[in-house]
Amino acid sequence: MTTETKKHVLTLKLNKQVSDLLSSEMQRQQRTDFRNFVAEFLGWNVTEALGGGRVAVRPDGLRFEPARVGKPGALQAGALPPGSAQGTVGARTFRRDHFLVQVDLADGSALHVAVGIDGQLPDVGATVVLTAGPDAVVPLPE
Repeated sequence: MTTETKKHVLTLKLNKQVSDLLSSEMQRQQRTDFRNFVAEFLGWNVTEALGGGRVAVRPDGLRFEPARVGKPGALQAGALPPGSAQGTVGARTFRRDHFLVQVDLADGSALHVAVGIDGQLPDVGATVVLTAGPDAVVPLPE
């Protein structure tokens, strides 16, 4: 086998390895995108804002921390408990038997929170802290 042929064979092997690597990365990304799509289609929030990586959270599993709803000055950066997120109420929508509250987060994403008719409903523009019940959070694998 000549040197030129060896170089050609080596180039083909390297191209195959790179192709396999890119293919597996694309497949991983497609699986991640599909999981996110299914969770969002079912009405779940998909977020990394609660810490611990990307998770799917049911809207009825998120709660406003009562002591911190709409109280200016009560919130301090870095003082949030684990598994919680801070944001601003962007919208409230009545959904027959509950309200759906949109909370806009600092990273530009939004979480939706289901609040019962008799629940505490924050005003639009209020700064709130959300916590998630452990049974409402499903980790999404990479």
